[in-house]
Amino acid sequence: MKSTVVCTAIKASSGSFKNAEGQSVNFDSTTFYLNIDLASSQNTKTIGNVSRPFKFGDSKEFDKWANYANKWPDAGILVDVEFAIEASGADGTKLTLKSIKPAAPAQKAAA
Repeated sequence: MKSTVVCTAIKASSGSFKNAEGQSVNFDSTTFYLNIDLASSQNTKTIGNVSRPFKFGDSKEFDKWANYANKWPDAGILVDVEFAIEASGADGTKLTLKSIKPAAPAQKAAA
């Protein structure tokens, strides 16, 4: 599924930690915080959207966005994304971020 959404933040993480067995485990990722619709259900009503974290690529992905470091708007930026949608459990779905890039031309999101 392709869409244009608001990206409110980007975070790169890399390093290592020791797991319960004492083995060293490496991690390396970039997380994009994207606004998506807040789902309604049979027992709830909702208005608006929520920012959710989506991992995409390793920490080098962050470097592609570094030019925004000193000019990131408070409301975030519009980005073009592609998600893979997969079934998860009886009623749920899982969104996996497959691609992301600034919407052309790069625009500020409405506050």
